[in-house]
Amino acid sequence: MSDTTLPQGLVPLKIISTGIALPDRRVTSAELDVRLNKPAGYVESRSGIIYRHHADDRARDKRVRW
Repeated sequence: MSDTTLPQGLVPLKIISTGIALPDRRVTSAELDVRLNKPAGYVESRSGIIYRHHADDRARDKRVRW
């Protein structure tokens, strides 16, 4: 990192790590087809997504409190 002078009021920072957390519940596109009353393959053919992770209320509450 170069030694540059920052404008007054700005604090230098550096990202030292990143991460990811996925909720446990996996919902498939096939499940969404049924839930949305669509023909088999409808959601996947339009989104290209096979499954997605959904957080339950406890997981959302935990994230907000963090």
